Amino acid sequence: MKNPAPSARPDLGCKRPALTAEARIVRPDAKRHDEGATLYYPVATWTTRDGREVEGSSRSGRGSITSNFGVGSAVTVRYDPTDPRWFAIHGWDVTTVDLVFALVGSLLTAGTLLVLLVRLLTL
Repeated sequence: MKNPAPSARPDLGCKRPALTAEARIVRPDAKRHDEGATLYYPVATWTTRDGREVEGSSRSGRGSITSNFGVGSAVTVRYDPTDPRWFAIHGWDVTTVDLVFALVGSLLTAGTLLVLLVRLLTL
C-alpha cells in the first residue's frame, strides 16, 4: 500500500538527517492556476529504507517537464525518515530559491527594525 505524499518541502525540517532513495517519475500532475498558467509537478515513487512504498507530487511546478523528469526517469529523492511524505526531488525542487526568499525577508525585517529603532531614539 502506498502512502500518499501531497506535497514536499526541500528543507525537510527533520530532526534526523534526511535520507536519500532512488525513485522513478510515474506521471506529471498538471494544475491550472488562477492566472491561467498550467504548471506541471512530477510525481515520484520510491521505497524507503524500512520498506514503505511512497508516492508523491513535487511541491514545485514548472511550465514544462524536461526529459530528465519525464515518465520513467530515474531520480534521487531526499526524504524525512520519520515522515517520508516530506521529500524533495534532486534537481527539481530548488532550495536556492527558498534561501533567497528567506534572506531577502530577513534583510527587510532587519532594515525595518533598524529604522524603527532610529526613529524611537531620535524622538
